[in-house]
Amino acid sequence: MLINFQEIKTGSDFENFAQCFLQHLGYKIIRGASVGPDGGVDIICEQYNPYGQYGYRWLVSCKHLKRNVGQNDDEANINKLYEHKCQGFMFVYSSDVTESLRQSVEKISQNANCSHRFFCHREIENIVIASPKLYPLMNQFFPLSHDLIIGKIGTNPTCCDLRGLSAQDAIYAIYVRDTQTQKITVKVYGNCCADDYCEHLYRNKIEYGIYTLKEQEW
Repeated sequence: MLINFQEIKTGSDFENFAQCFLQHLGYKIIRGASVGPDGGVDIICEQYNPYGQYGYRWLVSCKHLKRNVGQNDDEANINKLYEHKCQGFMFVYSSDVTESLRQSVEKISQNANCSHRFFCHREIENIVIASPKLYPLMNQFFPLSHDLIIGKIGTNPTCCDLRGLSAQDAIYAIYVRDTQTQKITVKVYGNCCADDYCEHLYRNKIEYGIYTLKEQEW
């Protein structure tokens, strides 16, 4: 594993990561992660439906355990699915799922004629490290793993030779895929050039991610 999921210390922080992860994948968050009792529902998200007025709603369960998630830890609760007007079960785990839980979810989903989807640690890792759009998310939630994968980022911009950049200006890390090596690379930009560079990437349909290293000071 390249990403150490134990960098996330609490279950609520993992729910926040899961929410951001799903948003990056294009899901619309209907009900976000919250602190305190959640009634057995961590997140409700909606998948865009090009063929209808309403999207496909997923009931999302998040588990942040050091061991595999089993039937004693989670379930596909069909009553909760109907209560929240969802059409499918989604499970986002920082570890793996036991075969018994997977089979239980498959059986319940089949009987209810609904969909199910597991995002376990290896699939999450593969998705995150494959896209420059998700490297800011990695930097936010897994900073140590991020630095091991891409290297530690400084805060000295490589643009404009610092011309016109004041101590109050924001500084950004912008991630792109190198067209020759196909590796994800990162460069640091100040206010002076970040917008123009992102506009260039957008116009040329180049996928990128942006992370704020330093906020604008007013």
